Amino acid sequence: MTHSTPFGSGPVAKLFGRRGDTQASVDLLRGTLPDNFPSTLLPETIRVLQILATPTPTVNGSAVISPDEFRSTYAAANEQTSSSPSGRHIGHHKAVLKDPSLVQMHAQMMSLPFQAGFAPDRWTRVTDIMLEQEANNPRCHRLHILALFESDCNHAKRVIIGRRLLHHMKDQGMLPDMQHGSVPGKHCLSAVLKKVMSHDHLRLTKTGGAFIENDAIGCYDHLVNNLVLMLLVKLGLPKSVASCIGELWDNVVHLIKTVYGISLVTYGCTTDKPLYGPGQGSTCSPLFWLLCYWVIVTSLDPTISAAKFVSACKEILVEITGVSFVDDSSLSVMSEYIPDPNLSLEQNSREEVIHLVERLAALGQNWERLLFTTGGAINFQKSHWYLMSWL
Repeated sequence: MTHSTPFGSGPVAKLFGRRGDTQASVDLLRGTLPDNFPSTLLPETIRVLQILATPTPTVNGSAVISPDEFRSTYAAANEQTSSSPSGRHIGHHKAVLKDPSLVQMHAQMMSLPFQAGFAPDRWTRVTDIMLEQEANNPRCHRLHILALFESDCNHAKRVIIGRRLLHHMKDQGMLPDMQHGSVPGKHCLSAVLKKVMSHDHLRLTKTGGAFIENDAIGCYDHLVNNLVLMLLVKLGLPKSVASCIGELWDNVVHLIKTVYGISLVTYGCTTDKPLYGPGQGSTCSPLFWLLCYWVIVTSLDPTISAAKFVSACKEILVEITGVSFVDDSSLSVMSEYIPDPNLSLEQNSREEVIHLVERLAALGQNWERLLFTTGGAINFQKSHWYLMSWL
């Protein structure tokens, strides 16, 4: 699925390479758009390329993990929820926290791959377990795949990439207001509260509105590699960090663990069947999705206006495109239809419904094409739309 998206295959993917490290990638991040866009490119794809070429505040990135950062990340780690396929239990790392020399050694060893841009063989072996999304339903399409990575690999990515970029995006106001998942200080209940309040506002003011609920298919497993790696470099991380992550993704070997043990047969990324995304279980998966989500929201067509809520005193105006929790998004539009005095109430009502449906369709299609450009797709079985109209 991801392979068929613009950054997965085709002229854009060929231009930037699988890891986003070609000369065209360097030129794009410096602000130079490629010449002669193919006529087949979606307008949304061109918009994403323009976002990549737009200057953005950068973080003071470093590929070094300090002893204090090593202590803080492992002091908060839970031994019962973390593991390593190689057998290097997280308890081994927690046991050295009071020894400065051992802490310094471990911090340096975890930093080396990101400083030199390589992936240790031990980091490339990942164990997959599958959990039932519904009790007593073991069907393959209803199993949730969770990847178990090496502890030091996961925590190194958390320190060097996750924490630094997340705090940077928050400080620079880059985190979209409509996103409530994986964002510090926000909760899933806030997204629900916004939806309830918007519905109440429409009911009290008797204003027409339309909403579409969509779910992205396995968002962590459908992040396209070159786009994510270019975003890391764009935000200021060293190229060696992106090289390490790209090397890791291209050489990862997956084993499957069941109640009968760990499989002898493995699968991994090949030229014919490349794998995409960090996978569920990587500490940086939420951040990588936030990066792509920021690109989607920033690339939305500005001519498609958001829903507008005006206070009773007419002094407060709130505009929202919708609310999201991770990859579950609710997009909304409000009626801007002006009744025609020459039409009856019923005719005006029908015209307003048509107006709302057309606006919602434009917003939904724009969102879907941007999601497709960044490597994802909408799960139509878990998506729906609804209308609030008044006569």
